[in-house]
Amino acid sequence: MSDNANPYESPRSNLNAPSPVTSSGGITENMVKYLKEASPWIRFLAIMGFIGSGFVFLAGVVFLILGIAVPAAVRGTFNIGRAFRGASPVAIALFYMIVGLLMLIPARFLYRSGSQIRNYVQSGAESELEGALKYNRSFWKFCGVMTIVYLTALPVLSIVLVGIVIGSRLP
Repeated sequence: MSDNANPYESPRSNLNAPSPVTSSGGITENMVKYLKEASPWIRFLAIMGFIGSGFVFLAGVVFLILGIAVPAAVRGTFNIGRAFRGASPVAIALFYMIVGLLMLIPARFLYRSGSQIRNYVQSGAESELEGALKYNRSFWKFCGVMTIVYLTALPVLSIVLVGIVIGSRLP
């Protein structure tokens, strides 16, 4: 601290100072290295998302086929629990199929983000990096919206399920 500085003086701001985003000087070699290392993992997780989505959708198709093919009288003889005996296999199948299709959306955003990063590392074109960041933002936005939907629906579904279980135990 210099002798002529007043410690009680209000701080001063240079209004003409460049913003931190533009003053960084661009993308460093380490940044590109980290992007290059992350790209295969991003694409791997996206491919796992595609596969998981397919399995969930396939489970819905199996439920649909079994729900249509197996008569209700036969389904009632199996010990599936009184609470879910009234649940429609077609409704369960449609739920699984919708969830399977919804799982495609974040997997697609992830895959495109990883591919754009790979393209940026190979070409160095800033438009590729912008695309990667756009798809990354879309992925996280979708995850955030789905989290809000989940947290909103969870209490309602919990109350409904408790009501079904209690109602099934009544004579």
